[in-house]
Amino acid sequence: MRYENVNNVEELNFRVNNYISSGYKLEIRDNNYAKLVKDDFDWAIFIILFLLLIIGALIYWAVKSGNKDEVIIQVGNEYNSGNMEYNPSKK
Repeated sequence: MRYENVNNVEELNFRVNNYISSGYKLEIRDNNYAKLVKDDFDWAIFIILFLLLIIGALIYWAVKSGNKDEVIIQVGNEYNSGNMEYNPSKK
């Protein structure tokens, strides 16, 4: 999970739109916060591997099913460390 800070709501909107155009899905959004997720799992590769090698498809599924890229963008710089979790109750 990555954390990014922006200076204002306009920059937040710009970053969200850039990530959406790159294939991310908007999961949570409010005035000062957005969480986007991109799932790397490809069903076409899974089906091809399943038809050719059932074991290969299962390995691919095991590796890729939990592999999601998450980005949290927040206005301000309260969360500077990539290890900190976002907690909406701390606003």
